[in-house]
Amino acid sequence: MGSKKFYLYASGRAALYHGIQSLDLPVGSHVLLPSFHCGVEVEAVIRAGCHVEFYNIKRDLSIDMPDLLKRVNKQTKALVVIHYFGFPQPMEEIIQLCNEKGLYLIEDCAHALYSGYNNKSLGTFGSLGIFSLRKTIPLPNGGGILINKKGIPVPGAAKKYTDMALVKSTARSILEFGSTRNTMKGKLAKYALSKYRSMTGSDLTEAENLKTEDMHWYYNVPRYDYQHDIWFLSRPFIKSQYYEDIVRKRQMNYRILKGLIHESKTLKPVFPYLSNGVCPLCFPIIVDQSDHFVRDLNRKGILPFVFGRFCHPLMNKANYPDAYFLSKSILGLPVHQQLGREEMYIIDEAINEISRKNGKTN
Repeated sequence: MGSKKFYLYASGRAALYHGIQSLDLPVGSHVLLPSFHCGVEVEAVIRAGCHVEFYNIKRDLSIDMPDLLKRVNKQTKALVVIHYFGFPQPMEEIIQLCNEKGLYLIEDCAHALYSGYNNKSLGTFGSLGIFSLRKTIPLPNGGGILINKKGIPVPGAAKKYTDMALVKSTARSILEFGSTRNTMKGKLAKYALSKYRSMTGSDLTEAENLKTEDMHWYYNVPRYDYQHDIWFLSRPFIKSQYYEDIVRKRQMNYRILKGLIHESKTLKPVFPYLSNGVCPLCFPIIVDQSDHFVRDLNRKGILPFVFGRFCHPLMNKANYPDAYFLSKSILGLPVHQQLGREEMYIIDEAINEISRKNGKTN
C-alpha cells in the first residue's frame, strides 16, 4: 500500500470497476471471471463496459485449468483470478496462459491482503491487483488498485461522498465485533446491539437476511457505489496497521482451529495446510447446509464470513455444479487478529454443538 502505483477507492468492487476502465479495452471485449464469486465483481466488470464469461472453479477452490483454457477466444482480453480466503492460485500456470494468449491478468485479492506466494506478495503478479482493505484491517470502508504493468494509465478519479448509512453500519459492525468477546465489554456490546436492533426493527445480522435468490438490491445499495472514493475517515487508519502482527495472529488462530476440529467427521477444512506466506482471511470449512450453521452461529454471537452464497444472475448455476455446491456448503470461521486462543475454543465448542444438533435433526 506504500507504492506510488497504489490507488484508493471505497471498496474492492469500486477498485475493480476503475481498474477495468483504466485498461481501455476495445468495445465488446470479454473478461473471464470464476464461477464461484460473490457477484459484485461480476457487476463491476459489466458496469465498466465489458462482457463477462465464466470458467469453472473446482470444489477445492482451485481453477479448472482445462475449462479455463477452452473459454479463451478472440474477444477475451482479460482474466480475473480470485485468491479465495487468502490462499493463492497456481500463478505460474496462470501467468503462462496470460502471456501465451495476450491477456491482462487481474488478481482479485479482496481476501488476500498481506498474503504471498513464493516469497512475493499476491496482487503483484498480474497487470492489476485489486484489494478490499476492510476485510482484513478495521476500516469503515476501503479498497485499492495496484498497477504492476507498464503502460497502464492512472485510473480515473472516484466520487467523494458522505453517507450516514455508512456511519450506522460502522457502528453496528463495532458492536457486532464487540459482542463476540467473552468479556464484560462483550456483554455490554451484546446489550447495546440488542437495543440497536430493536430500535432499527432488525433482529438479524446481514448474513441471516440473505434469504432470496433475487440479489439485485445487493448491487445497488448506495453506499456500495462502484465509483465511490474511500471515505475520509478510513484514510488515517490505513498506515497505522502493523501487518506482521496481523499475519502472525491470523496464522496462529487458524492453526489453533485446525488442531481443534481436525478430528471432526462433519466439518471439512478447505485448506488443511497453511503455508507461512498465507494471511488467512478466515478458516473456511465445508458443512452440510451452511445457512443453518450461519444462523446458529449468529445466535451464539459468532459471525462467520459468508462468500459466494448467491451467484450473479448472468451465470447459469446448472452449468457449474461445483460452484453451486460451494455456494451451499462453504463458510469461514473467524480468525481475525483481534481474537485469541480463548475465542478459538469458543468457536470450536459452538461449531461442534451445532454439528451434533444438525446430525440429530438429519
